[in-house]
Amino acid sequence: MIEHAIDPTDDDALRGEIKRLGPWHMRVDVRDDIATDCGEQINSDGRRITLTDKRLPFQLLMSTIYRDGLQGKTFIDHACNCGGYTFWAKELGAQKTLGYDVRDHWLNQAEFLRRYREADSSGMEFVKSDLYDIPKLGLAPFDITWFSGILYHLPDPVTGLKIAADLTKELIYVNTALMTPLDGDAATDCLYLSREGTEHIMTGVHGLNWFPSGPSVLIKLLKWLGFPAVRTVMWKKRVSKEARPEHLRTTIGRMALVAARDPKLLGRVRDVEPIESTEHQWLPPSGTPVTTEE
Repeated sequence: MIEHAIDPTDDDALRGEIKRLGPWHMRVDVRDDIATDCGEQINSDGRRITLTDKRLPFQLLMSTIYRDGLQGKTFIDHACNCGGYTFWAKELGAQKTLGYDVRDHWLNQAEFLRRYREADSSGMEFVKSDLYDIPKLGLAPFDITWFSGILYHLPDPVTGLKIAADLTKELIYVNTALMTPLDGDAATDCLYLSREGTEHIMTGVHGLNWFPSGPSVLIKLLKWLGFPAVRTVMWKKRVSKEARPEHLRTTIGRMALVAARDPKLLGRVRDVEPIESTEHQWLPPSGTPVTTEE
């Protein structure tokens, strides 16, 4: 948490607080000349945390779907991390935003940004919660739901996605790691069971987790949840079988989809072709924590 008031005009004080609250996973501007990319990206356990900058891709996607921006829209970010997407939604005109996370580490960062960013932070709220406890809050549905980096940390991803979908009036975005088998006769359209640690700040808190095998799994789920229009906007597949370590049978990729209640909303969005990448992480047989990038 913020232990004391900081003079927002004091550059050294702002940078010092950013360093104290680190490591950060998202690069977010505090002012034109200060962002969250100052300080070490090493967690207390000695593991490096990847710093990502997603502001431009987020705003390009939203502007493609909503030509006039997000004026008057409401926006919820499940597992919001430091709240980056909510701040960028606010920049596009969102009237009300809610971000929640289960870890104090990220919420302390979000509150710092809400308090000290130069940009307007009115109508923004952050709360601590687990996804499965969100229905207890009695929230009204939001126009736009952001569901990024959480699905593959859930012991029951179908129920988790339904909770998010039930809180969505117009559009839901889902970004998740996926598990690709390396044997050619592996099953498709399935969820792969795994386990992960619970202590590292980049893992979930339940221990048990599942990976979808590809976009078609989520497309079917999202349509079942009442979103007839679904587009795959990012899909990074596994590396070739020849490039993998010999003792491993799976690799972790990444995908993102948007789904709408009204198909007209996605009229300007097209499905992308899968991209093979050599930058994917491998999932060891022991199922150690996965910290793939968004």
